Amino acid sequence: MKRIKKVLLVNPPAKTNQKARDINPVPPIGLGYIAAMLEQRQIKVEIYDMLGEGWNKEMQYAQDIVIVGSSTEDLIDRIYRFEPDLVGISNQFTYQKGIVDALFSAVKSEFPQVVTVIGGASPTVIPEITMGNKAIDYAILSEGEYRMIHLVDYLEGRKSPEEIDGLVYRKGDKLIVNPVLSFIQNLDNIPFPAHHLFNWDVYFNINTSHGTRKTDRYCPIVSSRGCTVGCVFCCVERIWGRKHRVRNVNNVIQELKTIKDKYGIKEVMFEDDNLTLNMKRAGEMFGAMAQEKLNLIWDTPNGVSPFALSNELLDKMKASGCVQVNLAVESGNQNVLKNIMSKPVKLSTVKSLVNHCRKIDLPVSAFLIVGMPGETIEQMWDSIRFVKKLGIYHPHISVATPYPGTDLYDICKEKGYLKPDFSYDDLFIRSFSITTPQWDSEQLQKFLAKAEKYLHTEERKNLSGMDKVDYIFSKIQRVKKLSQRFLPH
Repeated sequence: MKRIKKVLLVNPPAKTNQKARDINPVPPIGLGYIAAMLEQRQIKVEIYDMLGEGWNKEMQYAQDIVIVGSSTEDLIDRIYRFEPDLVGISNQFTYQKGIVDALFSAVKSEFPQVVTVIGGASPTVIPEITMGNKAIDYAILSEGEYRMIHLVDYLEGRKSPEEIDGLVYRKGDKLIVNPVLSFIQNLDNIPFPAHHLFNWDVYFNINTSHGTRKTDRYCPIVSSRGCTVGCVFCCVERIWGRKHRVRNVNNVIQELKTIKDKYGIKEVMFEDDNLTLNMKRAGEMFGAMAQEKLNLIWDTPNGVSPFALSNELLDKMKASGCVQVNLAVESGNQNVLKNIMSKPVKLSTVKSLVNHCRKIDLPVSAFLIVGMPGETIEQMWDSIRFVKKLGIYHPHISVATPYPGTDLYDICKEKGYLKPDFSYDDLFIRSFSITTPQWDSEQLQKFLAKAEKYLHTEERKNLSGMDKVDYIFSKIQRVKKLSQRFLPH
């Protein structure tokens, strides 16, 4: 039996391309939720965001790849100063596994008496592989708020590990994986994230975040969990379940008021998996935001589903402060959407939504995914031509990535589509990890380069007069902003 008086929750550093960082330092609200639950139990908590607080630090990892964030020595020093009984490290992305493993090994070596716990999306989808690192004592799968409390109850002698669903632990030499049997049905029962534990100055002074920010005082928020769609490339249902669970509108409004009043937040990123899936509830929430005159601007960096939007809902989004709509279109070929991606998007609907966004002066962009098994190069060009016809010249184009826990990963593994030297290090959106009978990774890279050049050329062709001046100016500003991302802050 071990008394848990102090807990240190850690967001790890991250790997990224040395020339163009594709990582996003934002307050780790997932850890904030767990911290708030622990504080309700009178446990002292600190949150250490190694990525955000070490944003101006880099360490070479491999050719063209660096680790951004505070060092292992910084973490060890933090533990010496705080003296926690339990250290929990989150790992959302499997390609960061090597970094997280090294942190756990260092912590357990220096502090063998400290309980070590891992949580997040990655251990949820690969628990046995995760626990191959003997420096990790426990893994918490899926939602961590109540499971962390139950783990503390077990450590302090009030529960047995068999009672805790979603807990992974060792019994002698045997690894026990308790399956996830339950999800939090009433999200309003969870306290707001422990915002007071975030080092806000870190984020307010970083010239980048998830998506493109309009102000320097921003905060993520999650108003719902889960998605019912089950797209081939997504593992959300493995993390949150396939039911869409929502917070009460008044509960969300109260959190928005709190972060605005206490921390001077001006901008919000809704990080929901599918913000508008329940369109009636979404409309009520946007209506309440407008009625309360919160004067917060917001967007959806994860995108919104075109099949869960309407002109009326877009009007309410605009009135409530939305400054950008990112449509999760994924493909401009209807056959690919239906039979390859399993995504219920109708392209005719997308066109009408974009037209309405333009009508109400609401900036609109699109997400695309290329390189799906079964997709041809010509079908990928359909996607590029589709967004060009919509007048969207800077879509966010991801290369299909076989994340564990997705049907895409299972398909690629079964059919031998993964590249011969595939490893978890390859799990990022421009890794080109898949080769199919229709194309190989080199052909896919050439397509992507041609596609981006085509869109830039088409954009210039459609400009005239002052628009060309504005275009050139925006390009200069974009280059300046990119260069600032790599300057010390």
